[in-house]
Amino acid sequence: MTDSIPSGYKPLTCDTLPGYLSSRLTPSCEPGGLPEEWKVSEVGDGNLNMVFIVEGTHKTIIVKQALPWLRAGGESDGLYL
Repeated sequence: MTDSIPSGYKPLTCDTLPGYLSSRLTPSCEPGGLPEEWKVSEVGDGNLNMVFIVEGTHKTIIVKQALPWLRAGGESDGLYL
């Protein structure tokens, strides 16, 4: 069932999210300040999604990433969507 996971797919983390966002956000959506200065916190305890709060100098944004597997079991558990 791993065929349904896109090649190169990786869950985001508090460490990787600033770099990912800095190359994709439009200026009007950026939190402000340098990406390495953003405060990133993982919130939520869902089984299907990663949810982050990203705080910059001008605003705070919420980022949600859907996972293609049940988080409780992990990628190797085989519980794919």
